[in-house]
Amino acid sequence: VMILKSGLPNPQIALNAFSRSLSQRSKAKKIQVIGKACVPIIKFVEKKSCCSFDIRFEDLLLFNF
Repeated sequence: VMILKSGLPNPQIALNAFSRSLSQRSKAKKIQVIGKACVPIIKFVEKKSCCSFDIRFEDLLLFNF
């Protein structure tokens, strides 16, 4: 999953905020923020369905079309 135009200053802040939200709401397990990668992502397993997710946040303004 890729989230575009999150409105946050950088992907690391968005990933950390999303990680905290998942944790506080007990919606996910095995939450892992990989913020120092070329493409920062958050990996987690949704508790109810046991589906694994990888999410990245990007700002479209970074791309030259």
